[in-house]
Amino acid sequence: MNRNEFAESQASQELVGKQALLEKLFPNEADRPSTRWLDMQCAKRAVPFVRLGRLIWFDVPQVRAAFAARTVAPRGR
Repeated sequence: MNRNEFAESQASQELVGKQALLEKLFPNEADRPSTRWLDMQCAKRAVPFVRLGRLIWFDVPQVRAAFAARTVAPRGR
């Protein structure tokens, strides 16, 4: 995590649950993945999260940055 990402995460200071995260990342309900998919991404450590006891919370800007880092560019011909 670089300084800009850290500053963004500190500025937001908003942790949300699974369903709220999916609603913010995927506003269109028809395109929204399931909470089970999100659980699998957490198990793979592909999505940053905070665990407090048995509860899992997410920082939306950090998750967006993680998805942006995994974006694949189209092939050039």
